[in-house]
Amino acid sequence: MITVNSSVSRDELKVAIGQKLMIDLRYFDNKDLSVSASNNLVGYQTRNNTRSGVTKLPCELAALLCDLNIGGVILFAENCETKPQIKQLTHAIQQCAMRSEANLPALISIDQEGGRVTRLPKAQWPSFSGNMAIGAVSENSRDCAFENGRLIGEQLAELGINVNHAPTVDVNINHANPVINVRSFGDDPSIVGDLGIATAKGLKHSSVLATFKHFPGHGDTHTDSHTGLPCVNHNEQTIESVDLKPFQQAIDADECSLIMTAHIQYPVLDLSLIHI
Repeated sequence: MITVNSSVSRDELKVAIGQKLMIDLRYFDNKDLSVSASNNLVGYQTRNNTRSGVTKLPCELAALLCDLNIGGVILFAENCETKPQIKQLTHAIQQCAMRSEANLPALISIDQEGGRVTRLPKAQWPSFSGNMAIGAVSENSRDCAFENGRLIGEQLAELGINVNHAPTVDVNINHANPVINVRSFGDDPSIVGDLGIATAKGLKHSSVLATFKHFPGHGDTHTDSHTGLPCVNHNEQTIESVDLKPFQQAIDADECSLIMTAHIQYPVLDLSLIHI
């Protein structure tokens, strides 16, 4: 039986829960409005293939964001077409947030890492180097990372996006890694941490929050976590000195506002996984 603190009302609890959620609006089934908006918000497939990318906020979704006090939204390529369209979409999301009972600005986020992970159309926005290219710079690599973050941040801030799910601070010690690879600054944990911090400072300079990912570390995996569940069998010493070190550096430098967790298994960190 779950007991609820009597000093917290149901309405206050509803607001608190909504503020903890960051949802995607990637697709919407706009052909069947006989069901609720939450049922119209769909994933990769629908039975009748009526999904469409959300480029303009439907009334049904606007009501959902407002009524549930949703605190955050993540945008994908399907949501991004042109500068005016994206600005209109983010403005509409913020209007919903301010009309909600929470009455707080929304966190509007995107994965705009640079390199091969971008969401803004490359035909309209300049592409920036990926992390491995920055890590390969022999001199002034921190300056390059900062400028990369600052310029990406400028793009996002102009569009009304205030959170970037970058930098990737996974330490790429497995060079056959199918999902991180060139998204990593390299295989030296200290350098990865330093360049991640510099990127975050650049984003912050443009009024965009950085997200350090993918905790506790995705650099030594043979499986893409979008298609399977990777397992990292490092011992505690390796986890602390390699996988976790960039995150710890960012926390110690007071530059870590957000952390994204990985879809991953670390048996040494979770005893319940040892016998799986």
